Amino acid sequence: PDGQAPAQQVVLRASLDAANEAMKKLRSSRRQEGLQLQKDIQIRISSTKRIVRRIHELHNNYTPSRFKKLRENAEQFAANIDVDPIRLAQEVAYIASKADCTEEIVRLQTHINRLEKVIKSRKPVGSMLNFILQECHRETNTIGSKTDIPEAASLVIDLKEEFERIKEQVQNVE
Repeated sequence: PDGQAPAQQVVLRASLDAANEAMKKLRSSRRQEGLQLQKDIQIRISSTKRIVRRIHELHNNYTPSRFKKLRENAEQFAANIDVDPIRLAQEVAYIASKADCTEEIVRLQTHINRLEKVIKSRKPVGSMLNFILQECHRETNTIGSKTDIPEAASLVIDLKEEFERIKEQVQNVE
């Protein structure tokens, strides 16, 4: 009996040492995986920034011609009826403002910047990232429903795909 106690202590010590070593390796492995996830998400965030900039450029360049075309169409429509020109201009401006995505683009840029900031945090950020991504999807959907620019509509799809890929990666983040 006396001889077994030291043997049990040796086995216990060896087991604890092995468990500690396994935990160190697990933490190191998770840290490496986290860095890879962070790198991939950062690349995708950069991609979303480029896409949003392009959508913004398209809308800025397209707005004057859209307004002019809308006004011409309204004038043609109203040519055979008596319409107050001021009222017509107000309606055209109202319709044009409904297609303006500037507000959504600005909010989306803010959300993307927040994503970028949160992903660099050393704290658990999974739920925060999910919330921000939800907001990004909301703004992206609104832009998609407002735009009548074919290239912008295509970019909205690309943007949704990037956010979906980020969301998939976030599922692996604490």
